[in-house]
Amino acid sequence: MILTLTTMVTRLASLNRFSMERLSAPDTVLEHTGAVALMSYVIGLEVCERGVILDLGCVLERAVVHDVDELVTGDVARPTKHASPRARQLFEELSSAAIVRVSDDLRAAGLPSAAEAVENVFPVAKSGREGAIVALADILAVVCKVWEEVILRGNMSMVRQAHSARRGLVQFERRIADEFHGDASTFLSTVVSEAIGVCVEAIARDTEWNATKAERYNDD
Repeated sequence: MILTLTTMVTRLASLNRFSMERLSAPDTVLEHTGAVALMSYVIGLEVCERGVILDLGCVLERAVVHDVDELVTGDVARPTKHASPRARQLFEELSSAAIVRVSDDLRAAGLPSAAEAVENVFPVAKSGREGAIVALADILAVVCKVWEEVILRGNMSMVRQAHSARRGLVQFERRIADEFHGDASTFLSTVVSEAIGVCVEAIARDTEWNATKAERYNDD
C-alpha cells in the first residue's frame, strides 16, 4: 500500500509540465496539482463569501485528481490536446484508459475506496460549479507559468501557451454567465480579465511568433 502511494507521488513529482517547451524553471505535475488545489480553495472561498453555495470539499477532491491520468500518460500541452476534434477525442480515450490503470493499481494495493473515488471524480472534475472553480484554477496555473517564463524571464517558448490560455479564459467567461450570479460572477469575471491581461502582455512581447502563428489560437 505505502509503496504504491509512494510510487504515485514520486512519479507525479518527476513528470515535468510543458515538456515540449524550453522552460527556464520547469515545474512538475505534482507542483501543478498543488497549485491548482490551493487556487481552487482560495477562489472557492471567495465565491462562497459572495453568496454562491459550493461544496469546498468537493472542489478540493476534484482539484487533487484532475490530472491523475498523467501518472500514465504524462503531461500533454493544452495546445496539443486541443489541436483538433480528433486530437481531443484521442486524448480523452487515453485519459479514460489511464484512469482504469490507476484505479486497478489502487485496488491491487488494498485501497478500493481511493480507486472508486478516482473513477467517479476524475470524469466530472471540471463539471458543475465546483468543477468550474477547478477548471479556472487549472488555466490560472498556466497563466502563472506564462507570467514567470515570458514576462519575468523573457523566455518566449511559453507564448503558445499564452494564446491557448487566453482562448480558454475567453470561453470561461461564457461559463461564468451560465453558472454564477451577482457578486460571485463579478469577482470571477475580474479574475478572468486580469488573467487575460497577463496573456495579452505575454503575446505582445513576441511579435515574430504572434505574426506567424497567432491565427491558430483565435477566439472562435
